[in-house]
Order: sequence, then structure tokens, then C-alpha cells
Amino acid sequence: MNPADLLDAAMEWTVVPSFTRLGPVTRSRLYDWTPLERYDLSGRRLVITGATSAEQVEHNLAAAEARIPDEARAEIEALFPIQ
Repeated sequence: MNPADLLDAAMEWTVVPSFTRLGPVTRSRLYDWTPLERYDLSGRRLVITGATSAEQVEHNLAAAEARIPDEARAEIEALFPIQ
């Protein structure tokens, strides 16, 4: 097993690092992930899954200049009220 896979396996074994900011940051460097900003998602639909922060999602979508239809925004705000 190569060093990157060993570190990845250790993060999975201990569970917590995989579900914190450390997990994606580490894996993006280990496996040379393409930054989200490099993808052209113009005219595409985005599905967000999993536990997440509505504020962070809104921030990321705004940074990517995404357009959120009003009906979708209302549904997102109902599911994830900003406190």
C-alpha cells in the first residue's frame, strides 16, 4: 500500500478526520483533486447530498455564481434554517 493510501486508511479507521475539514483537504492533496472552481457547470443542475451546512452551501454556490430558483431557495431554507 502506498503512503497516500495508508494515510487515507488511517483517517477512515479513526472516523473523525474523514468527517471534518481535514478529510477533504488532505485527500484533495493526496489524490490531486481538481478544484471545484475549474469545472464549468454552466447550464447544469447540482444535487447536494449528505449532512452539510446551509450557510456553507450558500456561500459556495454564490462564489461559483450559481443561480438558485426561488422555489428551490425556499425549500433549502425550510430544510436548513439559518440560525
